Amino acid sequence: MEALIRARKAKARAPPAAAAAETETETETAEATAARHESERVAAATERVAAAERVAAAAAPPALASKLPPLPPLRIVILTIGTRGDVQPLLSVALELQARGHSPVVCANEGYEGWITGLGLQFRSAGIPILPQPPDYLEGSRCAPAPLLW
Repeated sequence: MEALIRARKAKARAPPAAAAAETETETETAEATAARHESERVAAATERVAAAERVAAAAAPPALASKLPPLPPLRIVILTIGTRGDVQPLLSVALELQARGHSPVVCANEGYEGWITGLGLQFRSAGIPILPQPPDYLEGSRCAPAPLLW
């Protein structure tokens, strides 16, 4: 910082020709700095990619994967209680498990039974009714109004 202040003071005292030469030097320095920063950024990105590849290679050695016995189909219970935003992400998980040959059972609020069974999943009630909502709320076409708490 001090060097920059000294350079500016010297520039103010220098004759116009010297000031023009300094401006060219500052421009070249700025370009060199920008090029160096770009080079460092590319090197860092390359190192991050290489590190990720090393981790991926070490994570699951193919020899180990071939020695594991195949996983039999499982019956998996997924419990979720709450609003649609709490239930819907776990339905995606249940559908993926079903696609992989497992038997997921979704245990949720009673109001979601039609939606869950409509997706071809097994449903069990969590014993908690959901707050009364307009019918289109359960289909996701509109948001429910927030209940008054006071």
